[in-house]
Amino acid sequence: MLAENMALDGLVQESVERALQDSPTDAREFETFLQVHREKSKALAESHVALKRKASAFINAMKLVKTDIQNSGEQKDYEVVLRTKMEEQMQAVNVQQGDYKNDKVYKDILEALKESNPDEEEDEDIAFMDGGEQEATYKCPILTSYMEKPMRNTICGHVYDNEGIRHVYKTKKICPIAGCGKPFTLNDLEDDVEMAMKLRRFHKRKQAEKKRRDAMTQELDDDDDDNELDQKPTTTILE
Repeated sequence: MLAENMALDGLVQESVERALQDSPTDAREFETFLQVHREKSKALAESHVALKRKASAFINAMKLVKTDIQNSGEQKDYEVVLRTKMEEQMQAVNVQQGDYKNDKVYKDILEALKESNPDEEEDEDIAFMDGGEQEATYKCPILTSYMEKPMRNTICGHVYDNEGIRHVYKTKKICPIAGCGKPFTLNDLEDDVEMAMKLRRFHKRKQAEKKRRDAMTQELDDDDDDNELDQKPTTTILE
């Protein structure tokens, strides 16, 4: 339910961002507000996983203490025993279930927020660097440039940039994708919210990759400059 509500927030975000296109200041403030909301949501997801594991450890510990009481005639400080069992079970649960980032609820919330785990983000970056297939996904098949406002054709499901498809529609009232050719009207076009979100993430990854490349280039240039200084002959002045 929490993840579903967050996914709905994504649709609200798209609507608000479109409404604030002519007001950059308000748009930045809204983005800041959203970022705070996302961080709080991720913290809530982490707390949920921790609480769920703690509850599981407590239940397991109580079962062990109950068995111990039934089988042992020895008088014990069961508060201490329970605390010890809790610690043992908490470690066992953490080992058994692994990193909290692999928890299904945590993943669902990140997906609803349209974010990725750091490890998954790195995998996406590698995939992006390895080939251009992903890039083509975000390009308008009509304009062959990155889509700015993706529109989905509800008749055939094809996606184009708003400017490109409206330009084509002036002369042809059919889908321009090869092999399709289904007739449609402008009323059959709708904002592709999911593609718009993916585009934003794609451009962010692309910018991050450019920054990494620039940093590496700068580092190599600095190393070359240092090597040149080391190789320059020194001149000794005799008095």
